[in-house]
Amino acid sequence: GLGANSTKPKFYGQFKGKMLDTPLTVVKGGGAKGNEIDAITGATITSKGVTGGVNEAVKFYTSTLKGRENK
Repeated sequence: GLGANSTKPKFYGQFKGKMLDTPLTVVKGGGAKGNEIDAITGATITSKGVTGGVNEAVKFYTSTLKGRENK
């Protein structure tokens, strides 16, 4: 289905350079700004799932791993 487009640079490339201090959110219709990610048309559930997974990974990193690199 259309969720397969989550593996394409047009979608996953949106995550690069986002700030880690605020969770990412999914928006429909284009025009994402700040910590917003444009949903894949017809695959909003996949877009939200991927974005939620990224948010959880960032949360785990900042709460558990950050600062341990040099220990």
